[in-house]
Amino acid sequence: MATAGKAVFGPSFRVTRQRGTRLESPEPLSPDLVVAATIHPSAVLRSRDRTAMYDGLVSDLRVVAEALG
Repeated sequence: MATAGKAVFGPSFRVTRQRGTRLESPEPLSPDLVVAATIHPSAVLRSRDRTAMYDGLVSDLRVVAEALG
């Protein structure tokens, strides 16, 4: 996800720093578009602490659900 994030938001983008927050939609995308960064779901399976990683992923997705709500 870091590569995709950098392609869209520029070289200063960091998943670890910006995950779980609603981000400004970059040009030329619609300003009404809901954009949020998170880890790739497969990272949960590769993690040593799957519970914490899963909880973080769910928390990130709740940000989007609330924005859409």
